[in-house]
Order: sequence, then structure tokens, then C-alpha cells
Amino acid sequence: MADLHPDDVAANVVRMVEGEITPVDAVTLVGYLGTGEREGVVFLWDTWFSRRLELTGDQILHRMHRERDGRSVIWVKRDARIAKCEVAPAIAFAGEFAVSEGQPDDARARREPEECQPGPFMPKKEPPY
Repeated sequence: MADLHPDDVAANVVRMVEGEITPVDAVTLVGYLGTGEREGVVFLWDTWFSRRLELTGDQILHRMHRERDGRSVIWVKRDARIAKCEVAPAIAFAGEFAVSEGQPDDARARREPEECQPGPFMPKKEPPY
């Protein structure tokens, strides 16, 4: 007979609501999971280790480690507030931060509030690269 044990993903990402099976509002992210600089904070690095997401462990509903490439698949609460950090040579940010004092930065004003803004989990200093 086939092994019919429920998958861990289903146990952590699906819930019962009033007798009905309901998927939790979650998004799936894939990357290399690392330890953050503060307790409870984790990093999810992209394939080239040039960008990372910073989130707290309690925002992760489930994690599955992929043996073939070492990356993690994580399911995160859809409404979780996470920070994104890009690591690149300074020249890559020159146009974005080249506005003189006193002049409005229209591009920054149009941007979504969470994009490139340090969140409550952003470290005070960047690790050496």
C-alpha cells in the first residue's frame, strides 16, 4: 500500500476554517536561507548572493530544503512585511541617489513605500563583501 502520510507543506500551509480546508494566504519564495545579524531575523539570498530578503522566522509558515542545489523553498505569509537589500557596486546606485539637496526626487516619491526602504529588520551596518 502507498505511503499516505500528509506532506509537511500541507500541514503548515493549509488550515481548517469552519470545517472547510482553506489554503493560508501565502507566497512561495526560493533562495539560500542564512542567519540575520539580529536574533530572529533570517536572510533569503538570491542565486548570485547580490540581493537578499530580510524577514523574521515567525513570518515563515514552512521551509523545504532542496538537496539538489542547496536552496530553500519557503512559504511566507502573504501580508508579511519584509525588507529587500541589494548588494552592488556603488555605480549601480548613482542615478538613484544623485539628487541634490533641496530638489525633489520624483522617482523616489512614486516608489512603493516598502521598496528599498530599510524595514525594522535591516541591519545597522552591511557585512563586508
